[in-house]
Amino acid sequence: MQAYRSRRAALSFLVISVAVDLLAFGIIIPVLPRLVQGLLGGETVSAAQVYGLFGLTWAVMQFFGAPILGVLSDACGRRPVISCCRTWLSAWITCSWPLLPGSAGS
Repeated sequence: MQAYRSRRAALSFLVISVAVDLLAFGIIIPVLPRLVQGLLGGETVSAAQVYGLFGLTWAVMQFFGAPILGVLSDACGRRPVISCCRTWLSAWITCSWPLLPGSAGS
């Protein structure tokens, strides 16, 4: 009975994780092409190239980052690795937001 509960909890966690991941894609994919095109002054060709670079960057980071995070979480535990990643991401966002177009104030 205990093994059944453990499997069910693991399956529930997996389903929720995949649902959140798909929700994130569902939010950004329809918005990003128009956003990039608007930032580049309406140039469709340049926007397509930048959008392709976004996709390439995401795929390369997933390819190299997932195994590294997997090894770290095996060695240190999942919670410390997630906490560290969230801290670094928050610090990066806090330091880099002034560099984004339109955030410099008027």
